[in-house]
Amino acid sequence: MSHDLECDAPALCDATVAQYLRDNPDFFMRHEPLARELRIPHQERGSVSLVELQLNRLRQRNEALEEEITLLMEMAKRNERLANLFYQTQHQLHQCRDLGAIDLILKTLAQQLNLSVTLRLYDQQRPQHQLDRERFAPVVKARFMQGPIYLGRIRKVEAEQLFEQFSEFGSVALIQLGDRGELGVLAFASADGAHFQPQMDTLFITQLGEQVSCQLTQMQQLGICRD
Repeated sequence: MSHDLECDAPALCDATVAQYLRDNPDFFMRHEPLARELRIPHQERGSVSLVELQLNRLRQRNEALEEEITLLMEMAKRNERLANLFYQTQHQLHQCRDLGAIDLILKTLAQQLNLSVTLRLYDQQRPQHQLDRERFAPVVKARFMQGPIYLGRIRKVEAEQLFEQFSEFGSVALIQLGDRGELGVLAFASADGAHFQPQMDTLFITQLGEQVSCQLTQMQQLGICRD
């Protein structure tokens, strides 16, 4: 019995002291000399005072908060830049009346984002815009099951239908054009395999795809779909 009590005593004492300190948060204010005298074991520095330990922890928390704030500010600036860039692009597209102008605007956007871009349309005779509907059907079935936008990697045989030059280790953003994808595909590519990922936000490219679709539809209705 006495042996059991001796084994339980240290744990009991630790718990009692810890609970007492929780119940009396002003303890060290009432015993300031003790707070200055206490030394806390430290893996790197041997031992530090309780006050120094608290200061170090506060300093680390402040540094972590500063890093988080800096990261959030950088993300906000990047998002603002992207928003302005896509807004300007959509405004320019709104005034387009031919494929050549649309191509130029999209390539300018892609260059600013360090990406490649291609506009592929069904039932189109121009080689740089051609997309075989029947041949591309398996890609549509495989990549657009979740919606009109696909973000991620694609196989080389799929990429060859869209891009003249494409690294099989890269990633893409594929955007179906038209209400049901009946017009074709707008595709952006990055050499970075992790650049486009499924969990990314698609607001900007969704709006861009809608604007391109609108211009193409108007051009078809007016019979001026020309370079």
